[in-house]
Amino acid sequence: MAVAWCPSAPLLAALSSNRAVSLLQEGDLVVVTKHTLEDCQPDGRAGVCWRGDGAFFAVSFAAPSLGGAVRVCVFDVSGVMTATCAATQSVVLGPHVTWKPSGSLITVSGGGGGACRLHVFERVGAYKCTLDLNHSSPNYEVSGVAWNSSSDVLAVALSSTTKSAVLQLWSHSNDHWYLKQQLLFACNTLAALEWDPEDAAILRVLTNSGQLYEYRFVWEFSVSDDESSTVAVIDGCKLLLTPLARSIVPPPLAARTVALPLPAVHASLRGGALLAQMHEQPSRERFALYRHRQCAERRSAAADSVAPPTTRTWPEPELMAHASVSLSELHSSALRLCCLVSETSFVAVAQADTAGRDDELVEFCVPTPGIPKDESEVIVLSPVARLSCPGKVMAIAVGAQVYLELESGAALVYDKGSLTREPAQDLPVGCPWIKVAQINGKDHLVGLSPTCALHIAGLAQPLCAGCTSFGLHSTCFLLYTTLDVTLNVVPLTAALFKEEDYVLKLKQRWRDHTRNIERGGVIAAIPNVADSTLVILEMPRGNLETVHPRALVVHAVTNFLKVGDYAKAMACVRRHRIDPNLLCDYDLPRFLRDVPLVLRQVPCPDHINFLLASLRLR
Repeated sequence: MAVAWCPSAPLLAALSSNRAVSLLQEGDLVVVTKHTLEDCQPDGRAGVCWRGDGAFFAVSFAAPSLGGAVRVCVFDVSGVMTATCAATQSVVLGPHVTWKPSGSLITVSGGGGGACRLHVFERVGAYKCTLDLNHSSPNYEVSGVAWNSSSDVLAVALSSTTKSAVLQLWSHSNDHWYLKQQLLFACNTLAALEWDPEDAAILRVLTNSGQLYEYRFVWEFSVSDDESSTVAVIDGCKLLLTPLARSIVPPPLAARTVALPLPAVHASLRGGALLAQMHEQPSRERFALYRHRQCAERRSAAADSVAPPTTRTWPEPELMAHASVSLSELHSSALRLCCLVSETSFVAVAQADTAGRDDELVEFCVPTPGIPKDESEVIVLSPVARLSCPGKVMAIAVGAQVYLELESGAALVYDKGSLTREPAQDLPVGCPWIKVAQINGKDHLVGLSPTCALHIAGLAQPLCAGCTSFGLHSTCFLLYTTLDVTLNVVPLTAALFKEEDYVLKLKQRWRDHTRNIERGGVIAAIPNVADSTLVILEMPRGNLETVHPRALVVHAVTNFLKVGDYAKAMACVRRHRIDPNLLCDYDLPRFLRDVPLVLRQVPCPDHINFLLASLRLR
């Protein structure tokens, strides 16, 4: 009825038609252990799956005592049954069972009237939650479930006799399940889906018509480039928006929630604009354009002797337009890497619908005649520019110009309807994550490869060989996290290209450029403010943490001293415990001339005493 090989031992688990669960030795298939199921009905709904470490396996079968519904039993590697995931009146189980490779969860498809659901159990059989997969329309049922090898993405195939097949990608963080992608297919059934056992980002899908699709997915932070650092988190038919520079709220909590007509597959923010991409049909893409404004401060009335409290309000994002794009007119199978270049225009990569053709870069301009009354007011978009790319586009970055990176690492520049090669921005290898850095007034692409190598255009060798994430500070600092759980800060100056082992020498001279962080932490956002010292990290559990790297703090203090703002400089050194002696050491002759200004800007005697007590000869 069903068999599965153990991933860590030469054992084969089998459920036979005579209701026996057996463990067989590899080779002659000698039965090692055997367990007979009393309440088992042989049919085509049986299944066997192992945990990632091979210590346990789960068996699913139809149980007559449950009216033919499916029951799931958990066995250890010695063949002893340790737990049962039993159905209840509200939880009816289906035939598809898969075990999270990390071993913490068992997912079982729904049965009966809940065929478009996925039930989650713990290893001991305790019921945890139910995922409602019906984000498109009814009459779907689960036809396949698979976890990737890193246990962070769950793929679910939904099939229907009358509608397009659906592939959903789910993730779990902070005790919340997020629907991150929903892909539509021209067929009505997906025959099989399987993650690559070595590369957790690659998923292969086989349709009932014999077509094989291979997808490569990457995690990406959608953060605005303004001072609010607004982040957009995709959660099915919702976008969770939070200005991280002003409110450190970890998902699934959010400052504002935007409801969408369809599940979002991509979000892009630029300035005060937000673009959400959705799959409406296999041959049609849907877009929603919003305008989100900055937080406004409002002071409440108070007595003269009491400082009036300040509250911040963030207006609801305003819908500007609903738009759609026909893929058949573009001879494309999908639009990917959609990226806003202004508040009303965006670029995307049109993937060819036939093998052998290169990608195309298309630009769309979204007219905003007025706020649409409802979702039926959809504008049909046609590209204002359409250019062929000499290869497969891997990433897009927007700075003063739009940069495209090919799979080979070659760089292209799109500007005013023209697409040209830019050899000076080439990277040694293709990088799924790229950003545009300003070094001495010139653009330089910074890219992170799938093998954790951090590259900068113009450098022959990687800046870091074990990088896990990176971000750019507005004052030409590069920040990156590493596999040895450190956060590093590198000034982007001309010395980076002139001195050998520049980063190593920097670490040896300045310990302030490196700090330890929690294992698995990555950079989520860096506010685009010149004197900001805030860096927001996301931890593996999904929570957010803020740090103020000392290199950024010292840089902010020196900027305040350059313009003679001693009040902010004093507040900064006190808040972050910087030696106040820096105020006079930075420019001693000027400090001595500005003593009257210092006393006027810092009137508090305690602060002056704090400064005087810290002064010493160098």
